[in-house]
Amino acid sequence: FQKSLKKLLSKGSILVGHGLHNDLLALKLDHARIIDTSLIYKNSVGRVPSLSNLCESILGYKLREEGAPHNCLDDARTAMKIVLAKLKHGVDKETPLLVSNLKSASVQVPDDELARLLVHKIPSAVPTEELRRVFPANFTIELKPLKKGQGKHYSVLAIFKKLREAHEAFQKVDGSIEKDSAGRPQKLVTLVSDSGKTTTVCVRQMVPEDSLQDQQQKRALELEDRSGQKKRKTDQGEAHLKETERLKQELEEKDVKNHCDDHLKEMEKLKQHIRAKDLEIATQDKIIADLKQKLNDAKTTKKGR
Repeated sequence: FQKSLKKLLSKGSILVGHGLHNDLLALKLDHARIIDTSLIYKNSVGRVPSLSNLCESILGYKLREEGAPHNCLDDARTAMKIVLAKLKHGVDKETPLLVSNLKSASVQVPDDELARLLVHKIPSAVPTEELRRVFPANFTIELKPLKKGQGKHYSVLAIFKKLREAHEAFQKVDGSIEKDSAGRPQKLVTLVSDSGKTTTVCVRQMVPEDSLQDQQQKRALELEDRSGQKKRKTDQGEAHLKETERLKQELEEKDVKNHCDDHLKEMEKLKQHIRAKDLEIATQDKIIADLKQKLNDAKTTKKGR
């Protein structure tokens, strides 16, 4: 295949395409004259634009409709049309690119999706299980093949238990690191099969590095905030218990005080009752004494007669 391709790349030929660096690296070829459409345009956020983005921005139409199968000929024709448009409008003239279909670095991705790595550009002849050799043996992963199309390549999701494991595994994968059109880090990895055949695949993170760091920092802040909220709730709970205990004690003291007040009132009432009885008895004694005196006076008068 390399020999037949070299015949096409004769001296003076210009190779045109999108992302040619990866293709030539995979084919282990080198060519002096190339025009890579991913490098001759820059978007406003400084990322390498995709071929679809360039097609829509420069040529004014979509590369392929949603759900349509991938067509290599369409990609090749589109890359050539983009180069011709660049030559027509001026090499030094800047062309604004659409950013509506570019991945934003601030996009939030769920944790279960972050704890994954995408292995893509896998030749259809390579069994999925052989891809475990791409990663260090001490990582537990689940390989989930994505729906295979009719093309020569397919993709697989390497699913890890935690985000940290996915990040560490990517760092330990042996390969040259680069970024895709959306700014996501990926590595070009050489895989040797049981038969000794050499294959090249790409291992990519799910989000750009800055986005991953932002989300990790945000999660750390969320955990810190949750910890702070938990501590505040604990402190509030303790304060509530102390306040409840204080009120309980205050009520008990109030009950004792009220009981004492009631007892004192009852004693005062009894004292008043006793004083009234004493006054009543004294009055009765005086009446009896007066009656006795009258009786004695009456007896004395009767004897004098």
